[in-house]
Amino acid sequence: MEALRDEGIPLIAALYPDPDPEVTRRLCRALETSQPVTLFHDMFFTPMYVVDFVERLMRLIEQGHRGRFHLAGGERVSKYQFGALMADLAQISMDHIRVGSIDEAALGAPRPKDMSLSCERFRRLTGMQLPGCREGLQRFLNDRGRPLSARVSVDQAHVTSRL
Repeated sequence: MEALRDEGIPLIAALYPDPDPEVTRRLCRALETSQPVTLFHDMFFTPMYVVDFVERLMRLIEQGHRGRFHLAGGERVSKYQFGALMADLAQISMDHIRVGSIDEAALGAPRPKDMSLSCERFRRLTGMQLPGCREGLQRFLNDRGRPLSARVSVDQAHVTSRL
């Protein structure tokens, strides 16, 4: 851990389940129960399933990389595209999904329209690809109901010895 404190690996990511898991749960619940939900066509991000994130973080640590890395999904999508793909993969009707604009949303604070990240430095240094949205969402849906600790296998002794 001392190595991380000294040089750090600041990472920026758009993870799902969201760092606030309730956000992802609400979207899943709305899709599953046919509750109306508005998803923005003009707000973009590069989402990454948290398990994929952990695997790639482990690669950075194992290879001894230091510095700043953007670490996110390999595909830029709108919030609407993300929700529509989730509904498609889960075989849920799109009838209750409304397309909206962030410009028309009554949010408590301003939000950027494009939160997508370029992760080229990560790809170049690790040789590891970043999963696309379909691949990550399929893994996420397959893993639902399993605790996070059962989804990711991390050899703590191996990781600690590298730090």
